Amino acid sequence: MLINSVADHVHLLFNMGRTVTLAQAVEDVKKSSSKWIKTQSPALAGFAWQAGYGAFSVSESNVPKVANYIRKKVPGIFWNTHE
Repeated sequence: MLINSVADHVHLLFNMGRTVTLAQAVEDVKKSSSKWIKTQSPALAGFAWQAGYGAFSVSESNVPKVANYIRKKVPGIFWNTHE
């Protein structure tokens, strides 16, 4: 998984299993990250994600290009669980 964020949105790149729906994956990410964010500061206790989301599928051949784009959004501030 590759994650990077800017002030008003987050980019994630990850593989999805065939039995997981996109809605389930987004719900899991929003739920777990929201719980974590709220533990980081009392000022973040009221944090909530927006209701919607955008999602795109990426062909295997384009994964390196998309990963590079995500890494460059905010250089040096990203999480990559595969490196």
